[in-house]
Amino acid sequence: MLNLSYGNNITKTQVFATVDTCVPKLPAIEDFWNIETIELKDSTNEKTEDDQAIDNFKESLVFKDNIYYVKWPWRGDNYEVPENRPLAFGRLKLLVKRFKDNPDVLQKYDSVIQDQLEKGMIEKVETSEKNGHIHYLPHHAVIKPDKSTTKLIIVYDASA
Repeated sequence: MLNLSYGNNITKTQVFATVDTCVPKLPAIEDFWNIETIELKDSTNEKTEDDQAIDNFKESLVFKDNIYYVKWPWRGDNYEVPENRPLAFGRLKLLVKRFKDNPDVLQKYDSVIQDQLEKGMIEKVETSEKNGHIHYLPHHAVIKPDKSTTKLIIVYDASA
């Protein structure tokens, strides 16, 4: 903090500059720059996880039969996919119970699943198969009776 004072006489104005002693002195500018550069390292050729994910995306991107395919962005090659068959089966039982009194919805649901299976959007996995990682996608219905085109939509819960 800088205090400036001057006299009352305009013709003989003198400026006195003093530093207030109750305010600590500011650190040197070098200290400021040292604080600003903490944890910063010289640029190296090390790639961040984001850079690696982008590279993996570009390398695995394939366009085949008018569909884009890309590998999941796993962190490394040793990944564990949890066994979630009981969760998916439990959700399926709840779904069937929910629409038990409305067989038309169950029929429409089945036709959408069969259509997706036929188009290769989903695949049937035998429970006896253990080739690689198996992870089930639980799903549920979203019904919009006011829509003219798609009244039933199947939503897959990939976060499960």
